[in-house]
Amino acid sequence: ERVWSLSEQGELDDGKIVDAMLGAKRVFKRRVDPADEDMFAMSKQGNKVISFLFDVSASMYRFNGVDGRLKRACECAVMVMESAYEMAQSGLLKFEICGHSGDDSSIIFSSFESVPKNENERFKIIQRMIASTQYCSSGDTSLKALQDAAERVRKEVSNNGKSEGLVLAFSDANFKRYGITEHTLREALSYTKNIDVALILIGSPEEAMQLSSTVKAAVPAMDTADMPNIFRDIFQNSIAPQASL
Repeated sequence: ERVWSLSEQGELDDGKIVDAMLGAKRVFKRRVDPADEDMFAMSKQGNKVISFLFDVSASMYRFNGVDGRLKRACECAVMVMESAYEMAQSGLLKFEICGHSGDDSSIIFSSFESVPKNENERFKIIQRMIASTQYCSSGDTSLKALQDAAERVRKEVSNNGKSEGLVLAFSDANFKRYGITEHTLREALSYTKNIDVALILIGSPEEAMQLSSTVKAAVPAMDTADMPNIFRDIFQNSIAPQASL
């Protein structure tokens, strides 16, 4: 009987997509005959389409000195850009880096068709993210930003056949100030129409913990070192639910 074997070639194992983004090599699977491991049939899988949505509102800059939320967002952005580029080049992943502020719900830092290729391009994106937090108007467009990002992912998915889509949003959880309740947040998430959304809360610790207890898609993350495990849990429970069974 042929079995699945992890290797450095084959088709991407959905359960290992986060490990791949973090640089691991043995993240592909192939069907092998135990008597002849050189024989395998590689089946074509659809791309993973992900929108990495960052909160670049004024509160990110204003309260960075309190809990390091802007620094944490930038660290996450660098982690994503560095690790996802190789997968994008190999056709296994399509991703965008985008943001939202009080002025704009759809700030595209890098599109699905134009990902940052080197350190200089990644640095410019981080500069733009920080500049947005410094010079944008006060306000919150996070709910519309989630829906806008989901719509962009949906279009990419429809253009790629078997692709699976996800919006991975990083927020400072500063919702109460703008009258956003758990109910309105859940309602907004319900309108993303078959595109999974995960909300990583990187600021306002007390509000983040409260939201995570009532909104299933919300995950508190006050330490960048926790991100690999958080990413892994999100991918296993959204983009590849069957892989975690």
